[in-house]
Amino acid sequence: MAAGREFRDIIAGAQRDIDNARIPIESPEGDITITFGGNGAIADSTFSDDVLDKYRGDELSEMLTVMCELGYEKVGQHIDEAAAVALSSWQSGSGA
Repeated sequence: MAAGREFRDIIAGAQRDIDNARIPIESPEGDITITFGGNGAIADSTFSDDVLDKYRGDELSEMLTVMCELGYEKVGQHIDEAAAVALSSWQSGSGA
């Protein structure tokens, strides 16, 4: 029973880490920031006042697409790291 509770606590900790993650992705010039939550959803974004004047048409959409791709990649890496920490913790404890 104790091992089961320990495992549950380790998994709950990893889930909290993922849920609370905030992963900011900034444009090359720093005028756009998209912040992703651990679930992959956009949690926040900021745009400079002149972003629509600075990036025209497809240029803006392409930049946002690249930023989102990078954000999703970083979210996936964060989830992988949280799972690896949980597994390592479990293996180094009484679980393995």
